[in-house]
Amino acid sequence: MHTSKLTPIAFYFLLLLTSIFIFSCSSSKKAQTDSKSSDTTGMTADTLLYVVRGGCFGKCPIDKTVFFTDGTVKYRGSRFVEHIGSFETKISKGKVEKIKKEVLKADYFSLKKRYPNNPRDVIADLPMFTTEVRMDGKIHRVINRHNAPASLNNFKKFVTELIEGLKFDDKKKKK
Repeated sequence: MHTSKLTPIAFYFLLLLTSIFIFSCSSSKKAQTDSKSSDTTGMTADTLLYVVRGGCFGKCPIDKTVFFTDGTVKYRGSRFVEHIGSFETKISKGKVEKIKKEVLKADYFSLKKRYPNNPRDVIADLPMFTTEVRMDGKIHRVINRHNAPASLNNFKKFVTELIEGLKFDDKKKKK
């Protein structure tokens, strides 16, 4: 019976790879001095609504949008959208309040975390529409592909129209 032993070269190679992995992970965390992240990858304390529209096998929009409580909107369009790249704009306080009203109207915080609830029921070609709301001390994320209740579909329609109605100055494109 042959037993394999780790040779000193293999041991040092594994040690080197582990060290590189650990240091690369810890150095990738950046300190943020501003309460609004420069890209649209997540929620901050003053985020109201975070939206990710995911792709499909066709030409479905792929973008991320973050709506902040002060009306600031950060947008990053990736594919099949009018604006490709990172942009920033402002919406009125009235639109911020309208978002909050639509969240309550959809009874958003009582929705399930994913639709369909059973991963085996997911149809891979349908686009994913992920929303995350931070409001009144609560945070809730919903991933919607299909079979969502009417209240979520109505919220999705409202959010989609809001995103598609945003005005960006292409000359002020973020880098």
